[in-house]
Amino acid sequence: MREIKPKLLKSAQYLRDWRRKNQRRNCGQGLWTAGWEDADPEDPFRSFMLNGYAYLGLARVAEMMEPIDPAEAGIWREEAAGLKKDIRMSFFETMAKSPVVPLGDGSWVPTVAPWANYSGPVMLQAEGGNWDSHGTVTTVIHCWADLPPLSGGH
Repeated sequence: MREIKPKLLKSAQYLRDWRRKNQRRNCGQGLWTAGWEDADPEDPFRSFMLNGYAYLGLARVAEMMEPIDPAEAGIWREEAAGLKKDIRMSFFETMAKSPVVPLGDGSWVPTVAPWANYSGPVMLQAEGGNWDSHGTVTTVIHCWADLPPLSGGH
């Protein structure tokens, strides 16, 4: 772990710096936009999936630093907690402006867009656009990013 510590910290610092650059925005503040110098197109969307992965990366860096540098681990644990808070805040703000949809049994369930500040699943085209979608990512976020269930009241 000590051997790769500089590379881990460099990666975590990159995530932190990008997040800070995005903290001065409206809904989705502090969240990453897509197209962050990788193979993605330059889209202005603050994807919940990409932010879930960024949170998970920061949280795991904190875990890896704990045995060799507890003070450093605390820094990254706080950074991960801040991003998690921003993800949840943006998620619930986005869900609040999204429609509910009926299920086959007659009940209704909330929906959420795959990114912050959009009204519902893109397949509904609630704000226009021509979307080819492969689905929303809320299940991925909750399974892979250690976020508590929506009904958990956290």
